[in-house]
Amino acid sequence: MARKSRDFKDLMQEKQSSQKKRKNLEALRNKMSEGVFGELAANMPIEPKGAIKMSEVMKDFIAPYMDSIDNLKELKAFFSLAAIAWNAAVIPESDKKEVLDAFVQQQLLVCDPETQRETREIIAELIARKRQHFSHIKRLIMDFDVTQSGQRYDISVASTLLETE
Repeated sequence: MARKSRDFKDLMQEKQSSQKKRKNLEALRNKMSEGVFGELAANMPIEPKGAIKMSEVMKDFIAPYMDSIDNLKELKAFFSLAAIAWNAAVIPESDKKEVLDAFVQQQLLVCDPETQRETREIIAELIARKRQHFSHIKRLIMDFDVTQSGQRYDISVASTLLETE
């Protein structure tokens, strides 16, 4: 009896997590539709059937770094780097330097040169990881949200739906 009770509890937690994730994705879509993506984001499907779940892909992408992340704030900051690196690995090589320079100008200008250098190294490492392990996925990360549920982090990702092969 105790085993069935535990299975039921796990099932209920999974259902609640799924409902919360869907709610987070809907909030993310609404946030994007109010921004520069407008109607395009408003009509964006949530978890389209048959499409890979970018939240799961991104969890796998950042998995080797999770041991060094201690809290939600650090995870959000690292996920921002991961999204920049992911997109830089997907866009044409000719645009990559411009994207990375813009990121440094916007986000790291107030940081000391050593921090800027270390951040660029992490991004380069992530780009290499993307190309080595996830080269078949050509979707761009448009936006994301990271929340915490107890000891677990939930990641919602909005990405381009159509992949360009």
